[in-house]
Formats: sequence, C-alpha cells, structure tokens
Amino acid sequence: MFSFSFAELLVYSFLLFWLVYLIIFIRRLIMKGRRAVTCLRFFSLCVLTFSIILFLFTVLWGLNYLSDPLSKKLTLDVKETSSQKLIKATEISLEYANHYSTAVKRDKEGKCSFGSFSEMAGRSRNVEISLMNRFNIFKAPYCPLPKAVLSSKIMSYFGITGIYFPFTGESNVNTDYVTSSIPFVMTHELSHRLGVAREDEANFAAFLACTGSADADFIYSGYLCSYIYALNQVYEISPDTARQIMAKQSSYVSSDIRDINDFSLKYEGPVSEAGDQINNTYLKSMGQADGIKSYGRMVDLLIAYYNSSLFSNKLSK
Repeated sequence: MFSFSFAELLVYSFLLFWLVYLIIFIRRLIMKGRRAVTCLRFFSLCVLTFSIILFLFTVLWGLNYLSDPLSKKLTLDVKETSSQKLIKATEISLEYANHYSTAVKRDKEGKCSFGSFSEMAGRSRNVEISLMNRFNIFKAPYCPLPKAVLSSKIMSYFGITGIYFPFTGESNVNTDYVTSSIPFVMTHELSHRLGVAREDEANFAAFLACTGSADADFIYSGYLCSYIYALNQVYEISPDTARQIMAKQSSYVSSDIRDINDFSLKYEGPVSEAGDQINNTYLKSMGQADGIKSYGRMVDLLIAYYNSSLFSNKLSK
C-alpha cells in the first residue's frame, strides 16, 4: 500500500506514544495521590500491550519457527560433515564469487555499483518470484518490494542490515550497508516473508534466490556472502587453511570483503553490542539455540546443496 516503510513509521509512533505516556505517568506520580493505583494502571497497560504484540506476532508469523526444516522440504541430506567437504564448499563459493566479481558493474574505485536502491528492489522481487517458480515450497500469491529504511544509520549502529516486520508484512533493508551484500540482504528479508523463519534457512533461501537468478549482481552477492560464511567456519577449524583459500581470492573479492569488514569496524561499539545481545536473546527465545551464530549455520545447508543433484558446477565444466 505504501512506497515507504510503514513499519518504520509505526515503530516511531509507538515509541513516541510510550514516551508521552511515561511523562504523563511520572507527572501523575508527582502531582497526585493514590500512587499505588497509578503504578498498577501503568504496569497493567505495559503487560497488556506486550501480550497483544506477542499474540499478534505469533499468529501472524511466529508459528513459522515450528515448521519442518528447510532441509526436509528440499530433501537435502544435512548431517555431520567432514572438514574436507567444508573446504570444498568454501572453494566452490569462491570460484563463483571470483568469476562473477568481474561481471558486475563497478565505479572508478572498483566498488560495486548496482544502481539505485529502487532498481535493486525491483530486481530483487523478480529474483524472489523466480525462486517461487523453481521451488513450490516458496510459493506465495505475490511478492512485494523490499523497503528502504530512512533511519538506516541507526540500524548500522545496532548492527542490523535488515529486518522483517510481520505486523505489516514488510521487508526492511538498511540502505547504508555495503552494496555488494545488499542483494543478499534483500532476498534474505523477502525469504522471511515467505515463511522461512530461521536465520540460517533465510540465508540459504537468499543464496538460492540470488544464485538461481539471471542477474550477475545478485549471483555475485549470493556467492560472496556464502563464501564469507563458509570461510569463517574454515578459519575456526584451521586458520592456515583459511589463509590458503583467501590467497585465491580475486582482487575484487578481497576489496569487497574488506569493505564489509570496514563497515563492521566503523559501527563497532556498545550500541552494536547491545543490538547483538537483543537479537541473540530474541533468536534463542524462538528456539534457535545458537542465537546470532545461527546465521552461519546456513553452511550446513550449503554443503548439502553442493553435494546434491540440485547443484551443477557449471564453471568447473
């Protein structure tokens, strides 16, 4: 219904209401008697509001956390895997990332130039529709455009690249984020709208959407982000092996990864730590025991995918 993020307007209106109400509450405590009754009314409203929000969240979208795993729906054999398979998956993602790093548009400084946000948003919808057509489990009546968040700088300080708002069905994206990763973030948030609740599965759905498209920008973003997640896991097992793989990165891939790292360092601090803690608590409360580490568990799905009939390594051929 709106070209802008109605969710953002709703959140700020909600915060403004509670700020005004808190001021009124404090004033009543100071100016009037019956403070116990005033406090009881205030905390009752808090509990009621929280209960309504939690109920609506659950019935509108939260129940998706209880759905069958994506691996089962896609018949992917996810199991304990060897370090060799992890390394192989990392190398495949890098192979594709290297290849498409030279196919995407770049500015004079060599940084990704994928067009305006609205252009990328339009293409992300086409990419997501293509995903729906390829896999019936993602079928939906229609796919809305992801929305740009006006207060993206604030999201950056909290370490948030995107957020799905189930109360309005909007996929909100941080426009301040590094261009090379924005297509992946867009499809990640749009995947949430398709009922993919778990973060590792939304990451993998984004990977499928990006790499299955005909758009070089999205293909590159999909393989680049999957490579970063896989490389991080390799590094945890063997830093030396990770460095050997990194030595094979094209100059463009290395530059784009450096930009992503620089972005994280730029906004690193108490606010981003608080944002991580809030997200970590939320994810654990939704049954994702790994918390924010669950994003990286998409590598398990990635390895299973690379070893399945769904994937054909065309570059190697």
